[in-house]
Amino acid sequence: MNGGATLQRYEHLFKQNSLPEVTTPTKPVAGKRVPVKYHSHYLQSKVVRARERIEAEHKLQSTSSEPAPQPTPESPPPNP
Repeated sequence: MNGGATLQRYEHLFKQNSLPEVTTPTKPVAGKRVPVKYHSHYLQSKVVRARERIEAEHKLQSTSSEPAPQPTPESPPPNP
């Protein structure tokens, strides 16, 4: 999954579990229920931690794909 799709999914899930926006109340209609949007701080924190984990693993992969520096040959210790 590329970074753009991951970011879009993150934003979607974060918004779905955030507090509802304050809107002006509409006039209630008899027999109709207004859908209630629930807020889940627990799920929202899981989404944030998942994003942090994905970013950390992506960073680890990108650094491990770089060639490792060649060790410099050290001179042997002098013989007494």
